[in-house]
Amino acid sequence: MNTNILQHLINLKKYSDYKNTKLDSYRIFINHIENGGPLDLSKSTSTQYDVEDMLDDHLDPTDEEIEQERERKIYEAQKDNFEEYNNSVRDLIERHLSYAQVSLSETMKLGNLYTIITDNKLFVIKQEVFNQWLSIAENYLANMFFKNLIELEQQGVKISGVNTIEGDIEPYEEIFVSQNAYLVFKSFVEGYDKSNPREYGYIYHKMLEKDLIIVGTKNGDYDRWLSKRGIKLKQVLSKAKCYESKTKKDERFVDAVNLYLK
Repeated sequence: MNTNILQHLINLKKYSDYKNTKLDSYRIFINHIENGGPLDLSKSTSTQYDVEDMLDDHLDPTDEEIEQERERKIYEAQKDNFEEYNNSVRDLIERHLSYAQVSLSETMKLGNLYTIITDNKLFVIKQEVFNQWLSIAENYLANMFFKNLIELEQQGVKISGVNTIEGDIEPYEEIFVSQNAYLVFKSFVEGYDKSNPREYGYIYHKMLEKDLIIVGTKNGDYDRWLSKRGIKLKQVLSKAKCYESKTKKDERFVDAVNLYLK
């Protein structure tokens, strides 16, 4: 299973849970869960007798019940509720994907996840909430989603269902199979002369080999994509020319892959 798409799904479920509570910020949501709060705020958090309540209500608890309640309180004070919540969301998503026999592809667009979720009843989510999530998710890496959500909320940015948030990720859909694939490209070429055809030719051929560029992409498509970004190459050099003295290039490519695709 593709871990990047899986992480997007986990993020989406957590974002949906957060929005359903109607709490003012994701930081408040974290604290709410950490303190044992329920996802449904209309329900009571108590599932067991409280020692004081049992005594006040004259329920005449046994010594064993009182001891069990005290042990529960100690456990509740020590456990990491938010970590347990994160693990439960991951387990839920993985289990439902397995039951539904859903296959996730690295090349799928994030916008298609809503249909996958609703058709296979992975979990319940409102279209509006999905659109809000998508407007952020398309601009940031999956593992940076909540960090950036918190920053956006602190800045007072209104998160709508339209992708209007400005991020530092350039459009990648024309050439690369995913945002992370684009970041491999970006990491590799950073700091190099924009007119160096060997560098840009090498990364193009290498990413084609590794299925990180959309199938059917031609040299001319790549050249036009670069041209839009101020990178003017006379031509995309052949693989043979680009692969001359490629040891250091290979090392840099592996570093970029390890950074964004592992």
